[in-house]
Amino acid sequence: MSEALVALCLTWSFELVLARLTFDQQDPLDVLVLALGWCVVGGFWWLAWTLVPQARRAYYSALLLCLPIGMVLGRLASTPAFERDPDLGTAVHLGTLLIALVTGLVLGRQGRGAPPAPLVFGGFVTAAVVGAVLRSGGEALSQGDGAVFVGVATTLPPADVIAMVGGAWVCALAVSGQRWGPLAILLGTSALVLAPRRPPAPSWTAEGDVPRAPDIVVVSIDTLRADRGPGFMASADALAAEGVTFSAAWSPAPWTLPSMATLMTGVGPEVHGAYRGSSGAFAPIRSDVPTLAERLAERGYDTAAVLAPNAFVGSGFGFARGFAHFEHAMEGAGFALPLSSRDVLARPLIPDALTALGLLGRRSYAPASQLVRRAAAVASARRERPLFLWVHFLDCHFPYRNAPGGPASFETAMALSGGDPEPVQGWLPTPEVVAAYDHEVRGIDEALEELFASLGPPPERGRIIVLTSDHGEEFEEHDGYWHGHALWEEVVHVPLVVQGLDLPPGTVVDTPVGLDDVTATLAAAAGAERSGRGRDLGRRLSPRAVRSWNLLYGPPMGQTVREGDLKVIAIPGQPAQVYDLGADPGEVTDVAAQHPAAVDRLIEPLEAVEQEDRELSPAERRMLDVLGYVED
Repeated sequence: MSEALVALCLTWSFELVLARLTFDQQDPLDVLVLALGWCVVGGFWWLAWTLVPQARRAYYSALLLCLPIGMVLGRLASTPAFERDPDLGTAVHLGTLLIALVTGLVLGRQGRGAPPAPLVFGGFVTAAVVGAVLRSGGEALSQGDGAVFVGVATTLPPADVIAMVGGAWVCALAVSGQRWGPLAILLGTSALVLAPRRPPAPSWTAEGDVPRAPDIVVVSIDTLRADRGPGFMASADALAAEGVTFSAAWSPAPWTLPSMATLMTGVGPEVHGAYRGSSGAFAPIRSDVPTLAERLAERGYDTAAVLAPNAFVGSGFGFARGFAHFEHAMEGAGFALPLSSRDVLARPLIPDALTALGLLGRRSYAPASQLVRRAAAVASARRERPLFLWVHFLDCHFPYRNAPGGPASFETAMALSGGDPEPVQGWLPTPEVVAAYDHEVRGIDEALEELFASLGPPPERGRIIVLTSDHGEEFEEHDGYWHGHALWEEVVHVPLVVQGLDLPPGTVVDTPVGLDDVTATLAAAAGAERSGRGRDLGRRLSPRAVRSWNLLYGPPMGQTVREGDLKVIAIPGQPAQVYDLGADPGEVTDVAAQHPAAVDRLIEPLEAVEQEDRELSPAERRMLDVLGYVED
């Protein structure tokens, strides 16, 4: 009996260790659920042992032990096949379960009971290593990178992995048959996976003369509405009190990829090429369009990015270019465990299964507090050079399930955890959804206060801090939820506060501006080359129209243009609409009849640049699915 308990405990403990190798410390709830799951399985085994007649004890105990182990092994072994062919992956999983079932039946019929703990554990280690190499190491090997070590070479040093696996084998051999062995292993493993991990240290690459230029910190908050910036967030209010608020800032697109590509290049989507094309494919930033990070690196800046796991700001779309240190929450490490079907993290089997059944909430993905710790660690490792730091938060993006202690009911929380905004619209109470969203914003707000405090006083050469968003969010103002499918103000109007400009503190600028103006401002402050039509926000602004275009859903070439208070929305196949935002900020009354020339004057045919289309990787597809980007 003790041999079987040790085997079962080792199996689940090593699954926790694998999860720990692929990400930061595990969620305490996952660890607790896994421990309770092990207790349930152990309880079934104990019942079989005590209630079943003596002649059948070995039969049932072997079967009950082999089946859960087979489930874990099947999940590990089938993941590479799932990423290539779902039918093949299902066959591998079922085949592994069948092998485990046959093994249990054979051992039971022979009266041998449960297999020895070291044997079970050895099989588990072997399957985990093979699965990890097939998933993450295979790709690295195909690219000529031989540094594959259980798929976690970039997460932990090889020596640590060797010590961990080797120590587990020694432990398995040492505690076999010992009364308190399973409990010691479980407690020790739980302590290991809950321990925080230090962020990887930056490896700076800038050389040569040190420019006398200000530090630059860009904070972008995914899906933050303009009315949730200054006046709602204490951190934004503090920045605004010492900086400048641009009350009429527009995003260049109602979704992340084209918007953030403009912020990082200073040119519109029609130039940088990172948008949804007519074929429906997503394209990265064109290789011939320089990024802000590249231009600042040429000026001698140390450059770093710490980003939440939105695939649309990942290296696959060109955002890593120019950054000496690029930390995307879901890049840079292989996965020794399969990623969950309901989130973008590697989770042990039992928490993942309960989440898929709707019995357990979605786990956090790189919450604001974690990003701030990582960003602060990067900033503290800086050299005597100006630093460009970009931090991108994701908490208040749908499904609004990141910050703990949210106000949503269990039913709403589970609906939001589904990762699909369509069922939410129309039957969930809007105030409850908005409350969940606001709760996430407040969590980011608290984290930002910590981040700004950790930066300390500005250096002698100065510091510029930018707080903005890639787009807003609809909450039924125009009978819609979410973003990407419309061009209303609640989606394209974004917060923008800039601290460090040569303007009086507390200034509020009502002139319409775009995110390309932010890029131009930062390049000018650093003495770097500027591109596009962006204006320096630190100087007197010449009026110009600002544009937002490219729908994620619907006609890609839909666009809206604002000039002063006049706004035109033109979506192919629909009548053009005109609104006077000064008199009608809620866009209730279409005044196209009163401005017949506005459409022809402001809406220009867009000549889209040739895109460099690319296929999404399985991990990217999973990330986007978790965020609610459902494929057509």
